Amino acid sequence: MAFFFDMDNPAVREDFDDDDSEDNSEDVDDDDMNMDDDDTFKVELYNEFPGVELDVLLVYDVVQEKEVRIRVFDKMRPYERTIYHAVGGDILRAFFADTDKVVSDIEIKRDQSLCTVYQLGFFRSAGS
Repeated sequence: MAFFFDMDNPAVREDFDDDDSEDNSEDVDDDDMNMDDDDTFKVELYNEFPGVELDVLLVYDVVQEKEVRIRVFDKMRPYERTIYHAVGGDILRAFFADTDKVVSDIEIKRDQSLCTVYQLGFFRSAGS
């Protein structure tokens, strides 16, 4: 189970800011420190498979410059839309949920704003 917090919500932000007595800082790689907010952008992912849930994993992280296997979306329902905070060059891989059966690889490009997984082995993207 995953929990997501809306950090733009002042009530949530206050919960995290209230306890100043603890050091909540995380160790950060030097590579992460070199990343500007301008390097990230939002890409909408859309599952157009009727009756099929998809798991989406990040398989190449351009920031770390290495292959990874990080689940970014679990059991994306048919016709569900979700937002991926991307860096150009990231590669996502869509699987049929709870299997190792690959549906599609999706290479993220800066000029795209929408990726639709719509047929086995294919995806289409639309620009901004």
